[in-house]
Amino acid sequence: MLANAFTIGRLHQLRLHSPCSSYLRLQLLSNGRRWKSDTTTKQGYRVLFFGNDEFAESHLKALLEEKERDSTVISHIELVTSPDRRTGRKLSVLKPMATKVFAEKHNIPVHHTPSTGRTLNGWNPPTPFDLGVVVSFGYFVTPNVLKTLPLGAVNVHPSLLPAYRGASPLQYTIMNRDKVGGITVQELDEKAFDAGRILAQEEIDLSTEPPKSYNDLRDRLSSIGVRLLVETIRDLESRKKNATVQDMTKVTKAPKIKKELAHVDFEGMEAVDIEAIFRAIGHQNPLLTTIAVPPEKGRENAKARRINLQLHDLYLPEESVLKTRSSKNAQPGTIAYDAQSQSIHAMCKNGTVIGIKRLKAENKAERSADDFCNGYGLQKDRTGLFERII
Repeated sequence: MLANAFTIGRLHQLRLHSPCSSYLRLQLLSNGRRWKSDTTTKQGYRVLFFGNDEFAESHLKALLEEKERDSTVISHIELVTSPDRRTGRKLSVLKPMATKVFAEKHNIPVHHTPSTGRTLNGWNPPTPFDLGVVVSFGYFVTPNVLKTLPLGAVNVHPSLLPAYRGASPLQYTIMNRDKVGGITVQELDEKAFDAGRILAQEEIDLSTEPPKSYNDLRDRLSSIGVRLLVETIRDLESRKKNATVQDMTKVTKAPKIKKELAHVDFEGMEAVDIEAIFRAIGHQNPLLTTIAVPPEKGRENAKARRINLQLHDLYLPEESVLKTRSSKNAQPGTIAYDAQSQSIHAMCKNGTVIGIKRLKAENKAERSADDFCNGYGLQKDRTGLFERII
């Protein structure tokens, strides 16, 4: 501002006293613009990004594109992510987070959270940075971290806060068969998850095209989230000034998914509920049931074997062999092979039916319904029974 004031003052003098004031005025204005542009470039936000998975990766990518497009908004980015995780047989393979793979490919410096525990207490974050951006991170960003960020931190949360606070908003949106979903950019609260002031929010209609899967909803909301995040950072001062406090009377929770949710309760749930659970959590927790299968040939006197099954590719059939006169009053859990759809149909609560195209027995490869029936000696013209795993 001092340089600009000096320039304006000199221009006033030149207009009064110099015969070549027009030429010099143009030169000084040009120099003034160059000075302002250079200074603004240096004032772009230094962003520390916290995130792990594919949802976070898409937002990191958007910030990098914004930095490369206009460094007056973002001048520098570094990543904080979880350590590589062991996976595969005998946990022999180290798998990096999706954000780390992207960051290393694009020369973004990477920092890891502590390798033990799930807390950032006592952890010293890299410095100096102006603003934190937190997306699908999994850790609570503690006050000791926030105090190093003069502008605090913002978070992208895939729900219409205060609805679905917690780790699993996408899953609960699908399981509850919501007609509307959405995404929120909020300030990070130093005391609680998902309790910050709302900086931006946008809803999406799910009534005409329900999410086909977790990944489908994730990607649809991600495309909105990246835009809202960039718009918020471009206009951060105004967004903070006009932020909205969450209505505590409308808070609902979306806690971490428990493995027991995957245990199918044919007696207690209708087919639409089971199918919605499959779309919501099938990518992380395959739905499970148990079945008694006939003894192998040559061991006819042996007892039936009980095996645990994963259920894959579930759907809602329009017609079913279980709705014939002989089977329409069958108890929940009753199964039959439906030749027309080449799938196994299972009776659920209130006479509803769920279709299953693929199954996987414990320690076996996944099979089609047809191969499963043949492999386990299940007669396709008779009914069997799925039972809930207790």
